[in-house]
Amino acid sequence: MDQSQSISNESLPKSMRYGMSSATAVPASAVLSRFASVNGSSFSPTGSNQIRFKVQSPGFLDVSKHFLEFTATVATAAAFVDGDAGSFFDRIRIESNGAVVEEILSAGLYNNIRHTYDSDLGSLGKLSVSSGAGDLSISNTVTQTGLAAADTAAAVKVVTSGASHTFCIQLQSGLLRNTHGKALPDGTAELDIILTLAGNNQALIGAGAHTYTITSPTLYCPTYRIENAMVM
Repeated sequence: MDQSQSISNESLPKSMRYGMSSATAVPASAVLSRFASVNGSSFSPTGSNQIRFKVQSPGFLDVSKHFLEFTATVATAAAFVDGDAGSFFDRIRIESNGAVVEEILSAGLYNNIRHTYDSDLGSLGKLSVSSGAGDLSISNTVTQTGLAAADTAAAVKVVTSGASHTFCIQLQSGLLRNTHGKALPDGTAELDIILTLAGNNQALIGAGAHTYTITSPTLYCPTYRIENAMVM
């Protein structure tokens, strides 16, 4: 090391810098904002297949912590979710004042690639519990993808015909999950978030002619308000 190089307190570990002090917190408040779909409450791939949200908040939207909650009901035949519940959505489109801010095609495929190939086994196990993934244990035959019996080692999380499950997921969006986790600024123009449903055989896997319906989709996001005019 060049001894002529200047050495300062910044070179010390934080635990040894006794001159450091915490900054005074900015007065603020936080609420969990709730955005319901504006074009109905029941959706299916062969019927009303687009879910629309209008998102605007009088504060900073912490979009990195958003989550989408919805209930999926399977009919006709039992099936299991392909990957996790993000596979129910084939396209994500975000608009602002009529201009397209972001559009993701094959969103369910992208979602599964991100989770399956970019996660460790611990994260996959957690995802399996929280978001409806089918684990890495499906039963394949020559003629079809079968559903193993519930008491076998190859059993998967099967959604039986007529059963409903409520899922909570995050959308794999560059705007909503930006690299630095930045909140959308106070005063951001209203956003239109449009989710297009995937086909029955795209979102679900099973031996029968299964169908599904999504009801009560709701988007949640923390909102922060700075209560100091000088800081704002």
